[in-house]
Amino acid sequence: MNKIYKLKFDKRRNELVIVSEITAGAGKERSTGHIADLTALSPFRKLLGTLTPVALLTGLIAGLLPAMALAADLPTGGQIVGGQGSISTSGNQMTIHQQTQNMATNWHSFDIGKNNTVQFVQPNSSSVALNRVTGASGSQIMGTLKANGQVFILNPNGVLFGKNARVDVGGLVA
Repeated sequence: MNKIYKLKFDKRRNELVIVSEITAGAGKERSTGHIADLTALSPFRKLLGTLTPVALLTGLIAGLLPAMALAADLPTGGQIVGGQGSISTSGNQMTIHQQTQNMATNWHSFDIGKNNTVQFVQPNSSSVALNRVTGASGSQIMGTLKANGQVFILNPNGVLFGKNARVDVGGLVA
């Protein structure tokens, strides 16, 4: 047990409390850490005290903006790395034609924006399309995802389905 300590009177508790031996100002009014009057502060400290909350709020908003951004229109950077198939885009619709029972695709991002559709055309209802997302952001599904088989979306940063998203697939793992 540490036998080197000081006792300090705590006004809030109205009792003596044990403090470290290196604590300055045991019991002295001026060392309680409370500022009685803002006029005691220098103009620079006043400005700093005013700007700090504004700077924190600005930083918080700037940090949240990318997360609050709407989903991209359609998935990007698709490369089929297992099985056979093709990826085509026309306007606001992307169609992935799967030619083998199982297919794996690496994507930079797998987002479906509002009023956009991604459709998997698979050989049968037991077909599996594995979609691995390698980008740094989570997937946002705000539009329509269709498939006659099973769709797996693997994103280590998460998958978010919007309240108006429509999912019409044989099976989904996200």
